[in-house]
Amino acid sequence: MLSEPMALITLPIRGTTSKDCAKLIGDSIQKLPGVSQVMVDIENNSVLVVYNNHDVDLFDIQGAINDTGFDIAFSEITLNVHGMHCPLCITLIEGGLNELPGVIMSTVNLGSRTVKVKYLPELCSIKEMERSITKFGYQVSDSKESYKGFVN
Repeated sequence: MLSEPMALITLPIRGTTSKDCAKLIGDSIQKLPGVSQVMVDIENNSVLVVYNNHDVDLFDIQGAINDTGFDIAFSEITLNVHGMHCPLCITLIEGGLNELPGVIMSTVNLGSRTVKVKYLPELCSIKEMERSITKFGYQVSDSKESYKGFVN
């Protein structure tokens, strides 16, 4: 018998101040199919989730957290990308980045030759993003994290 593919994720969350907050968040996530364990750490403002990644994904977990009125912390970076010139470039770069675990959203701007990426640094590194772009033959330079916020 094959074992189920389990994943473990720790997400930073904003505003957990009490055991009631922790219970609300934990109960909401635990209702998702495929979630086997949830531990909310109010001291570190984080939640650990063990889940079957065939039944539930990051966006489901994010939705369960948002449904309780809390948000997941994210970072935003603007990457300078050389060699982009057409709609296919946009499709390749955004598609490749959006497939990376932890990337919430990516948006290419052909005019400025940049791509803005909202991501969870606990799940995806800048190096992984750069590799995703360079595998299509583009070059990345001067990557700088520009913002930290919350997904809601």
